Amino acid sequence: MSYDYLLARGDVTGGMEGFAESAAAYTLGPVEPLKIAISQLFPPLKWELSTASVPGADGMVSWFGYLGPAEFQLTIEPSGEVRVIGMSHCERAEVEQVARALNLVAFDMQSTEVFGG
Repeated sequence: MSYDYLLARGDVTGGMEGFAESAAAYTLGPVEPLKIAISQLFPPLKWELSTASVPGADGMVSWFGYLGPAEFQLTIEPSGEVRVIGMSHCERAEVEQVARALNLVAFDMQSTEVFGG
């Protein structure tokens, strides 16, 4: 079974609502430094660019990191910034590791728990 997580800037005390507000308000920066930081944590990652159109996401592209063992999705907004990191096929400890390294909080999409930071 694969759990899915989202990572963004934020504060764990705000719960799911606070996570959503922070994710909407803050970006994480350009994609390349994020890919480098994540690849340092998971050296086997292979990054692949996808330009497949997503409904409601005009002009947005995503980088997918595979073979990590965790998998990542970094969607680049038209501004060139990444707002949220998607993470799947991973253990909670791996999500906590990424959250610590990038000073982010994580949202567990199954339990709706917010943790990290």
